[in-house]
Order: sequence, then C-alpha cells, then structure tokens
Amino acid sequence: MIWPTAPLLGWLMVGLALSVLLWGWWPKIPSRVRHPLSRRRKLFIEPSIAHLSHLYDQPGRSVAMIESGLLKREFAVLKVQNRGKMDLHRVVPVCTLASGSDSVIKLPCFWAKEEDGKFSLGGSPSADLSVWHVRVLVIGQVFGAEKLWARLPASQTDLLLIPAFRDKGLAEKIGDARVVSPAGERLDLGETAEVTVRFHAERFYRSERFLLSFNVDGPTISCLS
Repeated sequence: MIWPTAPLLGWLMVGLALSVLLWGWWPKIPSRVRHPLSRRRKLFIEPSIAHLSHLYDQPGRSVAMIESGLLKREFAVLKVQNRGKMDLHRVVPVCTLASGSDSVIKLPCFWAKEEDGKFSLGGSPSADLSVWHVRVLVIGQVFGAEKLWARLPASQTDLLLIPAFRDKGLAEKIGDARVVSPAGERLDLGETAEVTVRFHAERFYRSERFLLSFNVDGPTISCLS
C-alpha cells in the first residue's frame, strides 16, 4: 500500500479543518450572503395608527362605527412595500408577543385583500407582494378611552365587532380579562406590548419588533429593530 506523502496529508488536514469551520459558521452568515437572490428582495415597512373608518361605510355597520368612535378604537397597521427587484409570493406573517416566559404567544394578524395601500377585509393568511406595491397588515387594536392595547380576534370576520369590557378594578381583583371578544376570547394586552412580526416566503425572511404604547397624544407604535 502506498501511503500519502506528508504534503498531501497536510493539505487534507487543512481541507478538513476548513470544512468543519465553514459548517460551524454557515448558520451565522447573513441570509443575503448565503442566498444572493435575497439581495433583490427588500421590504419597506411603515408602522402607523389608523381608524380604518372606511370599513364601516357599508349597510349595517353604523352602530359599530359609533361604538368604535366612543371607545376611541384604532388599529396598529404596517404598510409593507416591496422595494426589491422581484415579486414576493405567498408571504406569511407570523406575529408573536414578547413575554417573560419562554413560551411563544402567537397573535392574530391580517393581510389586506388588495395591494392598494388600504386595509380591506378578505385577505388570506399568505399574500403576494408585487414590486413597489403596498399591502397593509393589521397587527393589533387599541381603545384610547380605556388606554388599553388588545390583540385582534382570531377570526377576521369578527374584526369590526365591538368586544365586551369589564371594569378595570374588578378585572384586576378577580384576575380576569378586561376585554373579551364576542367569541369569548381574552383580548387585552395592557398599556404597552412588544410585538415581533416575522415575514416568511421562499428564500426570504424578515423580522421586525414593534412597541405598542401610549404617549401624551394617545396610542403610538414605534419600531424597535
């Protein structure tokens, strides 16, 4: 048997060491470097507070509009614009709430049906983002009269329904919810909440953190990422 010469063994050892090093560092390399295609996929995300009053301009929704106005109800929305060079298909948003425990608390969030910069009911869990078009994502709701942030109901069909409120003192005393959806879901988040939104698509990933809070002018949403 002919054994490899010393120089050849040295090169084999160097190659093995580089392979181990690359294997360890590969997950830490930014996705835009590992996947050059992702450089052509960029999202511009603009957070804001919106009344979404245009959704009430339909028969049978006038009472809900009045109740919403009395409660100073608004929504936390993200205007998501694809400023890349390629369309993004079937983008799935995953919203989670930051908590003191290790468990992940998922929050409902809804895409608009259309890419026109306004929220429209009827959106699906995943949506296409065409280049330079804007699609709105709703991630939460706030009741200014109660100074309270709340999650969205699980079903988009219940989005405009007014939830039931319990007195703050009573809710704290019995340790129960202050806001309950018509379907019986506990919705209240508190005066502040930190929400993470992750956007997933084929060979694309983006994560942003937002703080839902109040300032002297009322409810506000700010980007933490």
